[in-house]
Amino acid sequence: MPSPQETPKTQLPFGHWPSPLSAQTLASGSARYGEPKIVTGGIVWPQTLPEDAGRATLMFSPFTDSSMRSANASPSGDGEPIALLPAPWNIRSKVHEYGGGAYALDDVKQRLYFVNADDQQIYRYDLHDSGPPQPVTDRPLSRFADLVLHPFGQWLFAVRECFDSTDNQHPAASIVAIDLRQEAEPPIAPRVLASGEDFYAAITVSPSGEKIAFISWCHPNMPWDNTQLWQLQWHCDGTFEKARVLIDSLSVPAASQSIVQPKYSPNNELYYVSDKTGWWNIYAYAQQSDKQLPIVAIEAECATPQWTFG
Repeated sequence: MPSPQETPKTQLPFGHWPSPLSAQTLASGSARYGEPKIVTGGIVWPQTLPEDAGRATLMFSPFTDSSMRSANASPSGDGEPIALLPAPWNIRSKVHEYGGGAYALDDVKQRLYFVNADDQQIYRYDLHDSGPPQPVTDRPLSRFADLVLHPFGQWLFAVRECFDSTDNQHPAASIVAIDLRQEAEPPIAPRVLASGEDFYAAITVSPSGEKIAFISWCHPNMPWDNTQLWQLQWHCDGTFEKARVLIDSLSVPAASQSIVQPKYSPNNELYYVSDKTGWWNIYAYAQQSDKQLPIVAIEAECATPQWTFG
């Protein structure tokens, strides 16, 4: 046996040394999970599939035996998660570059709306139909995120970034509504509900379907610096009243606050998280008095920074 001094050595360029561990092996256990939602009969969430080049599908885990199935889903045992969206479709939004909020599920009609990674357009996929997803939008210079369905299922709301302006470094942001009653004749032209701010996020619709709230912010602020809370009145015929600012933290610099995660309660009251005290605590917006009512007032954070949608 040769001594260590006699063992032949091989010199290779940096990064070219052979290894039994491939990049695919290292990535095989790095599935990413996020944005879980409770639906009829179970829970859904987007999940990346390392074995499929990182493609993201929508997984469904039933509470018990459920009718939620995809015609193209692989069979699995009782209670095992099911992949609802077949290859090569990939759920991913690139709005704000970090994305998120790339799907909405109508669990009554068994219909999935999602942003496809390749073209950033919205598609509809009928879970009980063996056919491929169908396009809902066709705006090559736009991309979408923060998909939210109206409680009655006739409208889909989203944040849109549009690159058709002359300033390609700063896309025009807006809140848009998509009339799903026109699905038989796609593509559907989005209707702008709010525009003019640099960034929009956190769309939420009241259970009654009559109110829509969201947040916005402008350069040089980040969403954890200073945001505004907006609300508009929505009518069942698709008309709406111009959005108004509920909390204008921009006009009074000393009163700046980061408002995130607005949500309506079952009785249509608006709640949100604000850091007006230095801690992200939970508040309710009192419509009659136009005041912020503290619900949870503690020296602790009840939210995380608004990096992504969803």
